[in-house]
Amino acid sequence: MPSAKLKNHRRFITLAVFIFLIIGTIIISYFARGYRINPKQGLTRFQGTGLLSATSYPKSAQVYIDDKLVTATEDTLNLPPGEYSVRIFKEGFLPWNKKAIIKAELVTSTDARLFPAAPSLSALTYSGAYNPTPSPDGKKIAYVTSNSDDPTKNGLYVIDIDNSILNLNRTPTLIAANTDRHDLKQAIITWSPDSKNLLIAFTTPQEDEDTDTPTQLSSTYLVDSGTLTNLYTAPDATIRLPVIFSDWEQEILRNQQALLKNLPEFMVNLLTQSAKDVYFSPNGEKVLYTSTVDTTIPDQLISPLASINSTPQTRELKVDHQYIYDLKEDTNYLISDSASTSDLYPAKTLLSLTPLLEFDTSATTSSNNQYLNYNQLQKDRTPLETILAIKSQYSALYTHNPQWYPTSRHLITTKDNKITIFEYDALNPTTVYSGPFDPNFVFPSPNGDKLLILTNLNQDDQPLNLYTLDLK
Repeated sequence: MPSAKLKNHRRFITLAVFIFLIIGTIIISYFARGYRINPKQGLTRFQGTGLLSATSYPKSAQVYIDDKLVTATEDTLNLPPGEYSVRIFKEGFLPWNKKAIIKAELVTSTDARLFPAAPSLSALTYSGAYNPTPSPDGKKIAYVTSNSDDPTKNGLYVIDIDNSILNLNRTPTLIAANTDRHDLKQAIITWSPDSKNLLIAFTTPQEDEDTDTPTQLSSTYLVDSGTLTNLYTAPDATIRLPVIFSDWEQEILRNQQALLKNLPEFMVNLLTQSAKDVYFSPNGEKVLYTSTVDTTIPDQLISPLASINSTPQTRELKVDHQYIYDLKEDTNYLISDSASTSDLYPAKTLLSLTPLLEFDTSATTSSNNQYLNYNQLQKDRTPLETILAIKSQYSALYTHNPQWYPTSRHLITTKDNKITIFEYDALNPTTVYSGPFDPNFVFPSPNGDKLLILTNLNQDDQPLNLYTLDLK
């Protein structure tokens, strides 16, 4: 039988292994949470660190911290808590900079989007592009050509703008040709909310008004966005506009309700009652708006997250100042202290959150007055004014406000012959294009690899054409 001494020795080894495992587990746990041994002032300190997740698009960019090259994206760094100057740079691209605040045991991400220093331009149209109008889903552009060498090819076209199709140089689809009674260059083009149909509206000035500005509709046509329509034989849709507008408003309201339902009640009330030019990001997690009142957004509208964007917030709102609210982090950032306005299009206001009614869409307005429940956009407006109000609902392009970039982290703005993309917290403004272009039309492709602009490259004898600006 083993001696008592041997038994005690085994017990000691077992206890030692057990203690070693416990201590090792604790050390590994602290190490994983960012704690490191830090020699300082002659002493050894066990200090918590934070994580900097250095990510960028495109990848393999150099990462400088406090002006020192430390790694390349994609990488994760352990750093002592504090404020750091982070610079991400890649040859051929404009640099990205930010003051990052690192907190113990938390992860801070860069999510840097780098834009090319000299993006290339490629022509998308060659015979002119008038009145380019993006679809609400952002995947198509309707435009008019009137300078083709073949007059039969002048008219309204639709082109898909997703990048795979752009790379294949797909031919635009002719939707309606010009006729001796229909000069589509003079028409107002409006998409249906589902991006399937187009409303072609021809206008005339009021006889008693000394102005060339269109003030009333002369004829309208509702056409399919994927097939050719003969305007000679197409029925005039003017008499059906109240029904068409009600159908469209119902769809717009459904889309808005789907976005608003995820917001805190305070923000829902603010955006629907005390804000204008309200535009949600593509992923629905952020919203651009202009406040129409002086007020304060309360703290902690949602359960606070451990790690959020370190950029200082602005929760004190002022009239006609522009902000972005981040639903995911419950943060609010000042974008501009002066709101943009359009001389033609009205400011966008969200529709009233009246519960949606179910009704028979096959019925006519004369037999079913339930259509009139969706007349917020028509109320006190002419049909032409209603069309302009509907377009304002679709995109900030019309109201001259910053447009969301497909990343949902950036916005696009134009000023002084420059196109600038900036982050949702108003940092890192980057001029991606400087030169001749029509500031009334700049629009991103669905994945953000390209911007569509309207320009003739200072060739005054040439019509404006659509060009793509490559941002890859």
